[in-house]
Amino acid sequence: MAARKSVRPDAEHLRTVKVSVPLGVRDHARLCGVAALRGMTVSAFAAEAIREALRGVTLIDRHGKGESADRGDSSCQGIESDDAAAN
Repeated sequence: MAARKSVRPDAEHLRTVKVSVPLGVRDHARLCGVAALRGMTVSAFAAEAIREALRGVTLIDRHGKGESADRGDSSCQGIESDDAAAN
């Protein structure tokens, strides 16, 4: 029996989630200012900054199929970076 090859869907087909991030008033003001200078919304700038910060990060799920992780958020399982998917 041949090994099954994992196929990663295009980024445009991945679902998105919303994240709440508590910031201090000064950091929020700076975030708004930088986003405005770049002609972006705060959310678009934050998403771009997070993607850039996570570039090259690869997560490996060491649990077998069907097993739940003792720690961590189950919504984050099976994530790999764009760089790893390109290899």
